[in-house]
Amino acid sequence: MVAAAAVLGISTALWSLTIARLQLNNADQLADGFLFTDGKTFRQAQFPLAHTQLLKWPLFWMLAKLHNAPGAYMATTVGLCLLTVGATAYIVFRIVRRPAMVGTLYLALACILTLVPAQVLGGVGSPLSMAMVTGRNIEYLLYIAALAFLLPVKKDYGWYRLGIAATLFGLLFASDQLFLLCSAGGAAGLLLYVYGWKKYALKLLAVRWSVATGAGWVLASLALWVMGYFTEIAGKPADFTGLVASFTDMKHGAAAALKGVLLNFGISAQAGWWVVLPVLLNSVLLGLVIYASYTIWRKMLRSSAEPDNPTLLSLLLGLSAVAVFIIYALANHQAVTDARYLTIMLFAGYITLAVFMRSMRVSDHLLYTTGVILGAGVVFGSLGVVHHANRLIAKDPVLARTTQIVSILSQRHEQILVGDFWRVLPIKEQTKQTSQQVLPLSGCMRPRQILTSAAWRQDLYTHSFAYLLPVQDTGVSFGRCSLRTAIMLYGQPSEVVRIGNRQSPLELLLLYNDGAARIRGNRPGVPTPVFGVPTEGTARPTGSTIVPLADPS
Repeated sequence: MVAAAAVLGISTALWSLTIARLQLNNADQLADGFLFTDGKTFRQAQFPLAHTQLLKWPLFWMLAKLHNAPGAYMATTVGLCLLTVGATAYIVFRIVRRPAMVGTLYLALACILTLVPAQVLGGVGSPLSMAMVTGRNIEYLLYIAALAFLLPVKKDYGWYRLGIAATLFGLLFASDQLFLLCSAGGAAGLLLYVYGWKKYALKLLAVRWSVATGAGWVLASLALWVMGYFTEIAGKPADFTGLVASFTDMKHGAAAALKGVLLNFGISAQAGWWVVLPVLLNSVLLGLVIYASYTIWRKMLRSSAEPDNPTLLSLLLGLSAVAVFIIYALANHQAVTDARYLTIMLFAGYITLAVFMRSMRVSDHLLYTTGVILGAGVVFGSLGVVHHANRLIAKDPVLARTTQIVSILSQRHEQILVGDFWRVLPIKEQTKQTSQQVLPLSGCMRPRQILTSAAWRQDLYTHSFAYLLPVQDTGVSFGRCSLRTAIMLYGQPSEVVRIGNRQSPLELLLLYNDGAARIRGNRPGVPTPVFGVPTEGTARPTGSTIVPLADPS
């Protein structure tokens, strides 16, 4: 068991460090650290309501104090992964106890986690693995802990335990509203199970879960209201909004959900021939999880007695996973890139497998043989993941362009970098200049409204700035932009630098050494950008939006 735990820990450190290197240029995790740079930036920050990351704010504050150094991000990422995996391993140890069986389960978990992809599609915008500071990792531990406090201790539920569960739910819901969907959907499923199959022994548990979820939602709403006095919470209330429009969309959503489950159980061939063995092993493990879930639930349907706490915990997690799967299939969202919303199924399935295997009568010899095969899968999976990640980093065209821009800015020292949110934050992180400010955009001329700060919207008339203009499709939602429109808005740049291929550049870096030019006159089609509002009577170019040159306040 000790050797298996060591393999689990080493493999976790290896894949988390490898994926952390891939995610270093992900603006989604860099933004939170930058928003904690100083008090003014934090007070005028705009955190997304659906995922405020409240639980990790102390980590972001720490990263800001460490100047958001790459080493700090990698160390924090590895630490979060080790904590999450270690706590999950401890839960399995408390459930099973048999050393040989526990060791086999540890190796099974290591084999699965090694192959969970760092991303579903190309680029770094859609991470699936938990190896990112802003990814979901320790949140699952908090959710499992809240469910555990709902369970009885020696047949005594204890109302203080309900209060602790509600408090944990409140902190979790305020941090990430996906878990509100998990808990509310799971509680509704348990109530349906209790009254539909007349399992009244679980009636009190179902009521407690519903009450704790409702109280947690109230506490989360109160926490978000209080937070609104110190910073701004903006955006939509949840990531899933609306339902699919047709039966065809529902089928596509269900197919994407099934694919997401496979990816979360490490059934992916992204790393090539290295991972054939671990993919086969993970497929077998997923089959065992499905069989274990079926066996445990069938047994509970046939029995009128209340199950023990490990079985109840697997039931609550399973109902939460089913609720998220249904919501995932029926909701109107980007199903292809949102597989990370289904990671709860990995935790639910693994704990269910542990509950099922604790009563299996299997010889130690067979378990040791299985462990050797799983260990080989971990080795091959780790080698494949490291090789695949190194190849992605070496061939990343965005990284090469970022390095070129960083070199240019370090020589010219432009005060503000204006451009796509997903581009300017990684560039700022690599410039290592405290004076380098950014103005993130969500469109060619449109300031971003989430994960940004109003303090970053400086007066472009009085500050030198560089505008990163994409002139070709760069594979992000920012789109292509017009050089003519940029010149009409800001005037003729002091210098234009081609980024990437000099003959056919993907981006242009427009340098304004003396700030934006104050364009005057009544030329047709030329707006006068005063605080982001065109002068009355002037026409705005088709498809353009004006960047606020100074904060209207």
